[in-house]
Amino acid sequence: MEPTDGLVRGTEVTNTGAPISVPVGDVTKGHVFNVLGETLDVPTSSLNVTERWPIHRDPPPLDQLEPRTEMFTTGIKVIDLLTPYVRGGRSGCSAGPAWARRC
Repeated sequence: MEPTDGLVRGTEVTNTGAPISVPVGDVTKGHVFNVLGETLDVPTSSLNVTERWPIHRDPPPLDQLEPRTEMFTTGIKVIDLLTPYVRGGRSGCSAGPAWARRC
């Protein structure tokens, strides 16, 4: 997950045996993270991260799911008005000119 420049055969590496995990909970609100769970806007050591979840895990059991459609509010007025998302649905963001962007 990081550049492999300078990595050659015979280089010593460490296998942690753990999956990639990201911080979860209230501490993540208002911060930007990369795919490895490291903050991009403040030093990672400045956050009090107490809980991390792996990015690949089992889905919740069917008896815990609710069979109703619920809207996901992003807090961005233009997106919530023009392209509202369903909670739990798939969504994407396409880059382009500012007038054609849909997130």
